Amino acid sequence: MNDIVIYSAIYGGYDRPKPVPADIGVPCIMFTDDQELHAPGWDLIVGNPPGGDGWSPMMKHKYWKIHPHRAFPDARMSMWLDGSMTIIVNDYVQRCVTALGNDDWSLVRHPARSCIYDEASFSAILARYDGPALLRQVEYYRTIGFPTGWGLMATGANVRRHTDIVAETNEHWWHENVERSHQDQLSLPVILWLMQRRGLTFNWNLPWFEWWHLSEHGA
Repeated sequence: MNDIVIYSAIYGGYDRPKPVPADIGVPCIMFTDDQELHAPGWDLIVGNPPGGDGWSPMMKHKYWKIHPHRAFPDARMSMWLDGSMTIIVNDYVQRCVTALGNDDWSLVRHPARSCIYDEASFSAILARYDGPALLRQVEYYRTIGFPTGWGLMATGANVRRHTDIVAETNEHWWHENVERSHQDQLSLPVILWLMQRRGLTFNWNLPWFEWWHLSEHGA
């Protein structure tokens, strides 16, 4: 499985790295701006994303989250894990491979909501977001016909096959994060909805809170 990679990113001290099982079986890569970061089991890559010297820590983190095809051009598959998540099963990689199956992308269903319009209303009151911008964003999605209740994912875990169509999907997702908002749970459903017409295949086979433990950010 040396063409599979688990990866994450922590910038600006937003999270503390969680250890990975010693026998996980694949490279575990952590992108960071802290060369002294204590990250058991992770190999550190220290530095900013290409062109990202002036970006916020959030956008530096987000760049790597959305661009595994740029981070690991020779990989066949990647498994993103947010810095707040701790793998709690030794066979995590095999479970993710099985979950992906023959599809391009495997996702986690959001545990609380199933609609980007509800998610926007919830997120708009949080201090880390520009509430009016989020509401404008989803109203634009409404004008292009994105349906209510289509589905919502928790984007902290993603398993992606490194295909051309996934790379294109990632780039569209990044565009939405740059041009509309970094609340990536609002844009990803729309991008997947559009890209499935182009042949992208995805599933919702990653479970919530079974293969990993979720901590509060910074904990």
